[in-house]
Amino acid sequence: MKRLIFYGIGILLLCVGLCSCSKRKAEFADEQKMLELNEKFSEAEKKDDYAGMQKIAEEMYSLARELEPDETGRLMMAGAHIKRGLAYSDQKKRKEAFKEFDAAIAISPDPSLVLYTYNLKISTSLSRKYAGEVNEIITACLREYEKIKASEAFRKDSEFRENILNSYSGVVFSYCHFLFWMKKYARAKKMIFNFLAEFKSETDFGRQTDFSASIFFILSQAFRGEKNFAQERYYLTKSLYWAKQEKYVFEFLYLRLAAYEVMQKKYDQALSYCDSGLAMKQFVSNQVYEDSCAMLLFAKSKIYEEMGQPEIAAEFAQKALKLNSSPHFQKIFNLWWVKK
Repeated sequence: MKRLIFYGIGILLLCVGLCSCSKRKAEFADEQKMLELNEKFSEAEKKDDYAGMQKIAEEMYSLARELEPDETGRLMMAGAHIKRGLAYSDQKKRKEAFKEFDAAIAISPDPSLVLYTYNLKISTSLSRKYAGEVNEIITACLREYEKIKASEAFRKDSEFRENILNSYSGVVFSYCHFLFWMKKYARAKKMIFNFLAEFKSETDFGRQTDFSASIFFILSQAFRGEKNFAQERYYLTKSLYWAKQEKYVFEFLYLRLAAYEVMQKKYDQALSYCDSGLAMKQFVSNQVYEDSCAMLLFAKSKIYEEMGQPEIAAEFAQKALKLNSSPHFQKIFNLWWVKK
């Protein structure tokens, strides 16, 4: 069963249950408040309300400080640090975000949350200028992952194992994304195939992780980097299947699939892929959707150009550039649109 990627709020509450001891009763109100704040944070994040995210994160931190420093209290504090880190990250305050993420790693009693936090550090460092830092982060993360895998809980507790693999799936995606941009295609493929080997079947992989669509997409692009276009198309299809299951919009997936259809002059199918991505608005934040929307609208303009309908093409291009007028927009688009 799919789980939310954020484990920091509520997991321990569910695990330990609402026992009848007076201490747990006294803490229950605070835990409920923390859960409510977590929901509010998610709503603010979806609306790109950065000031609201920061305010709620600070409320969570203040509340966590009032809890006893037991396992529940430490988990809640780790979650508060993560929310503060996310708020800083969205404001491009990377140094402040990393300070919070490191604090969460140090205090969290939940290994799945630790792996998730390492993923946050990697995903906010996807740039060549941070290559050295990414290598340090992934080294520390892999050391932690191997330690967890060697534990009795990982071997014998199926739910614990699923939580760990789900968190680690985010690490695999983010790091292999980094490897793709560094043109380390063989390393990316090796890491992904090793991770897939942890599951009995592709169905288990898809159902037990939140990053199945994204991982298959990065795998497809590793094959693309090696100019193995047949394998790229094969894993794009797998990525599309799981993207539909997860209700996840990944514009570059739809761009690549549409580009293949254009090469075969199957324009209706190419337009259909673009429309499938555009239909995912309700599942993502406004900014994420606008960026995705711009790419897919620009793809439609290119398709109509190929169809010999310049007026319609110009209309879609104008809509796309209204959403994203960045000078790098078309360059990024071309990286994914062309076959080579």
